[in-house]
Parts: sequence; C-alpha cells; structure tokens
Amino acid sequence: MELAIAQPITLKCGLTLPNRLTKAAMAERLADKDGLPGGKQCLATYNEWAKGGWGLIISGNVHIDPAHPGAPGDFTVNRDVPREKTLAAWKSWASACSLNGTKSIVQINHPGRQAPFVKSLAPSPIPLDLGKGLFPWLVRSLVYGTPKEMTQADIDDVVTRFAEAAKLSVEAGFAGVEIHAAHGYLLAQFLSPLSNERTDDYGGSPIARAKIVVDVVKAVRKAVPAGACVGIKVNSTDHTDLGDFITQLKAIVDAGVDFVEVSGGSIEDPMFSTGLHTAVKASTKAREAFFIDFANAIRSELPDVPIMLTGGFRTRQGMEAAVKGGSCDLVGLARPSVIDPALPKKVLDTSIPEYGALAYAKRIEAWSWAKYTGIKAVGMGAETPQSIAYFTAKKQVCPYRTNATIMGDSNAIVIVGAGCIGLCTAYQLSKSLGSQGRKPSIIVVDASDGPFAAASSASTLRGAAASFRHLVRPFFVLTVFVDTLVQKIFNKPPVATPGSFTQGLKLKVCDSVRLSTQAN
Repeated sequence: MELAIAQPITLKCGLTLPNRLTKAAMAERLADKDGLPGGKQCLATYNEWAKGGWGLIISGNVHIDPAHPGAPGDFTVNRDVPREKTLAAWKSWASACSLNGTKSIVQINHPGRQAPFVKSLAPSPIPLDLGKGLFPWLVRSLVYGTPKEMTQADIDDVVTRFAEAAKLSVEAGFAGVEIHAAHGYLLAQFLSPLSNERTDDYGGSPIARAKIVVDVVKAVRKAVPAGACVGIKVNSTDHTDLGDFITQLKAIVDAGVDFVEVSGGSIEDPMFSTGLHTAVKASTKAREAFFIDFANAIRSELPDVPIMLTGGFRTRQGMEAAVKGGSCDLVGLARPSVIDPALPKKVLDTSIPEYGALAYAKRIEAWSWAKYTGIKAVGMGAETPQSIAYFTAKKQVCPYRTNATIMGDSNAIVIVGAGCIGLCTAYQLSKSLGSQGRKPSIIVVDASDGPFAAASSASTLRGAAASFRHLVRPFFVLTVFVDTLVQKIFNKPPVATPGSFTQGLKLKVCDSVRLSTQAN
C-alpha cells in the first residue's frame, strides 16, 4: 500500500519535501550563553533528527531580540555578538540539520508579553491571564508584569529584526524560515482582539490587526532569495470570529507565504500540550489531531495553500487519514520527535505493523498540589530534548521491557527501564556519584523506544522523566539511597543486583556491556 504521507510535495517557492512528516518546532533550550546554536549537544540532537527520515525539520524557537527572550537557553539573534561568530555557529547548525539532504527551516519569533522578567512589549498594555486567585496574580506580577504598549518605532524594529533573522537563516544554509504567529507570542497578540485594543493602523479591525504580520512577511520575503521557503504558524484558538481570522489569513498568505501551520494554545492556556478543552464530536476524536476542524475550515477557504497540522498525532492511521482526507498536507510532530528521532522510518515503512509505528509522547500531568495554585499553565510540561542525547547505547544494548536494572563499568552506567523507578535511579546515582567526584555517563533505555537519555549530571536527566515530580517521591529516593549505600560500603560498581529493582527478574540483556559514550 502506498501511503499518502510518504509522497513528496513541492511548495510554491520550489522547495520539494520527500514526505509529509515534519519535525515541528519546540522550545528546545539548546543554545549557549550567547544564544547561539552549534554546541555539542545541539549538533548531536539535530544530527539525529536529520538522520531520522523527516520530510522537513523546523528548528526550535529562535527569538529575534535578546532583550526579549522566551526562556533561558532559547536561541536568539544577538546584534551584540560579532556577525562572523554568529554566522559560523549557524552554519554548523544548518549543516547538522541538513545531513543526508534533509530539508530544514528556522522558526523565528518574538515572545511579546510572554517574555519573563523583562519589561515586555505588546500591542496593548494587557497582562497575561494566568488564572484566578492570589498565586496566579503573584506569578503574573513578578514574572511577566504588565507589558508596554508598542510604539511605531518598536513595531518597525520588530519587523526589521524578523527580516534580519530570516536573512541570517538562509545565508547560513537553511532552506527558509517559519514566522511564529501562534501560541500567544507577539504576532498572535496583534492578531487577537483579546490582546489588541489599539485604535491606530495596527488595531480596530481584523485587517488592521494583521498589518504587522503582513509587514513581517513582506520584509522577510524581501530579505531572502526568491527560492527560500517562508511559512507562517497560526493559532486555532485565539479568535472570537472565524470569518475575521480567515480574512486576516488571506492577507498574510497573499503577502508571500508558502505554507500555513495550524497549532493552538499559549502560556495562558497550553493546548499544544494538553489538547482541546471543549467537547468534540466522536468523529473528531477519531481523527486524532487536536485542531483538525480548524484546519478543515482553512482548507475550505484557502484550498491551494499547503497546510501543516500539529498537535495530537500519535498513529500512522491518524496521520494518513488527515493527509489523504485533505485536512492537511503536512503532519507536524513535536514531542514524539524527541522520544523517537527516527520516527518517520517506522511510520513510513508499511512492513512495520501499526502498533510498531506509534508516535509515543506521554501527556505531562501537573503536580498533585497544582490544582491549589489556580495557574492554568501548570501541566504544559517541558519540551526540552536538551535532556535527551542520542548515544550508541541504544544500538548496543538489547532494551527488553524490564523493571529498572542497573549495569555498568568504570565508564558508563546503563539503566534498563525508563519508568519512574529507572529515572529516579538515574537521578539519585548521578547525585551520589557526583558527590564522590565521579561523572560517568548515565544512559537510560527502554524497550518501547520510550524516554532514553545520556548525561553526566543530574540536571539534564530531568526532562527525560517528562515530569520531575516522579524523581522525588520519598519511597523511590529511600530505595535508591539504600542500594547505593550498600554498593559504596562494599566498594562495588553499580552492577545488576537482586533487591528492590530486580527481585524475581530474568534479565535479558548482555552480561558484559562496553559502551561508546560519544554522541553520534
């Protein structure tokens, strides 16, 4: 059977993608202290994605102004860093992304009022709504505050910075850019009447609210060659009137857009992680993707514009149905791409059964006490593949599904089983051994190609747990402490032993394991 998602597609700019599966953008936090890409872990991570068979790779969030970052560790375009240094780092990044001829573009963004701990910018001085109650008010006041209403000079500067970021991206070797106008960031704030109460040229009507986005698209188009790809990412949930948004989107597309990505959510309401809150029809649920009805509405009005749909896809069947049924042309996968960077090779291989080609991404639950805070964004979860490095351990260890089992030698520790106990073990071992001045590579593997990580410090293991709360439950901490203490007393390395982790277990892993701990 020939899959629709395996077919190539050529965008208006002339860029041909070999298949329809896209590694979507995330807040990956892989930048160095200057906001630059090119570090060892950044390049290793993107190398894995580039080898994974993706039709398109969209980079992690790149903020166009270092004075307004989205989060620590995000990529930024910093005018204060010498351009030669910036370009060299970006060329290394583009080269890693383009391994095996993989097509890759850069997502460029300004967080607007979602920039923490700075005097943020926004179309109107309307603070974020994080929820009702004292705690949300304190977080909003201390972390985000009330944004400054942008002047014309501020708007002009933002448009210029978007164009500069696009020019840098293409010059470095990327195939183009995606302009982020979703997830509650600055351009989405202008588009929405809920955050834009301006009465000048940038507010008061749907077209006026879209003016800055149209200006950005035109400026980017002018800054890059004709063959460069320019996409736009839009929210499906900010709009009080669908007709108004379609009017805006038509103007944006006419300015020179090659594809439209449909997503949804923001810090105020993180539906990109949690899905829709409203009741949906059974037929919609069966179609899997969070925002498929909105994508269909766009398709009916803009039938010739390629649509990328991101959020909720977990099965080959769901992806195929969305593309074959005409709801979208491209399938965006974010967190599943972290768990399995080579996911397309499984999904597109029809010899692999449906159950073997699942896009796994555990829903990240809030802490048990979170309901008492009143903050709506609690539970949106981390999206940091910084905590997941890709090592040869995954290829050399036979990762049968077991209870967590420790093996190791002087160079590496392997923990088989990426559940709560396994990840807790990794965390506690890294702390215990670190206090002894030892920094072995700690590698977590799982039979289901679930979370796996390699790190020499505790901090980089946190994202692999999906939720850090699983690492601090007293029972697990005590259990690991006792085992570690016994090992220390008898001066033994952490090898597989009976006890709390392995009682009654028939281990199906090679007895002798020697691991290369160099990144692929």
